[in-house]
Amino acid sequence: MQLLGDAGNVVGGSLEGAPFEESLLTILVPAMADEASVRFVDRADHAVCVLRRTEDGSVQRVPDASTPLAALSQFALDTGVIAIAENDAAHYPRQVALPLRMYERTMAALAVARHRSTPGYSPEERELLRLIAERAAVALDNRRLFRELQERDRRKDEFLAMLSHELRNPLGAIRAASHVLELVGMTDDIAMRASQVVSRQSAYLTRMMDDLLDVSRVTTGRISLTREVL
Repeated sequence: MQLLGDAGNVVGGSLEGAPFEESLLTILVPAMADEASVRFVDRADHAVCVLRRTEDGSVQRVPDASTPLAALSQFALDTGVIAIAENDAAHYPRQVALPLRMYERTMAALAVARHRSTPGYSPEERELLRLIAERAAVALDNRRLFRELQERDRRKDEFLAMLSHELRNPLGAIRAASHVLELVGMTDDIAMRASQVVSRQSAYLTRMMDDLLDVSRVTTGRISLTREVL
């Protein structure tokens, strides 16, 4: 249960999109595995993170998983089901790959392996691994949603900035034309009132555009404040 709690704390701290793969594998190796990896669907040509316990007992990060574990991870990615291999004398698997799935969508695979001198994973241990994989899948999906929200927010800011900039030119022309009509002078009362309405409303829209530009500058960090004594 301590291991599950530690894993939950690691993946729970990634709600803002921070990577957690290596920290999670650090908990699994060497507590439950001699080797562990996380492999993503969109980067399936290599494992993003692999930790392995060496012969002297130290834990090192290596470029990729061993061939059997890499193949098992790929199988879990392709099928979306738990994959096991290399049973011990008690028919417990020494290698387990678990797909990280949310809403029928496989995002990655978490794989663990033990040396041949070590007993395989018991049903209780495989259930613990499944619970850890569930929490990791939730964290990955939260990270995806967080990044999508960030991207949508960025596009919104870009759109507001573009809209404000593009509308300033026609509004400036409208205000200038209205000002010319006032300077020329009109004897017709209806035309005079209409010109004044156009002038007021165009000034109002110009202020709105300025506010939108200010909002865009604030959200993108491009606004500078000038302090003055009042």
